[in-house]
Amino acid sequence: MLRLKCLGQLTVVREDGQPLAGAASQPRRLAILALMARAGERGITREKVIGYLWPDSDEERARRLLSQAVYMLRRDLGSDDAIIGVRDLRIGSDILTSDVAEFQQAMGARGYDKAGAI
Repeated sequence: MLRLKCLGQLTVVREDGQPLAGAASQPRRLAILALMARAGERGITREKVIGYLWPDSDEERARRLLSQAVYMLRRDLGSDDAIIGVRDLRIGSDILTSDVAEFQQAMGARGYDKAGAI
């Protein structure tokens, strides 16, 4: 299982704590993962991701860049199920966990001590 760390230095790490290389270590692709982690189970639309990361690009080019980024992330994360969805994108929690999701769950359950420890 891989872990996305958003609180602190933005990175994807393996179970042994070593950072993942490749697409999952590039800033814009990490930003895509962070946006999906923040969106949680509801996911985030491709249009929103494009608006955040490629606001000045024409629509066709931005869509192509996002599609390429998602493809490369799935490849480097080791599973097509790492990113779920076509229109709305979300993290496949069986493949990739995130500190943001755990923090949101703890806050929602009023587990403030647990949230503070994340």
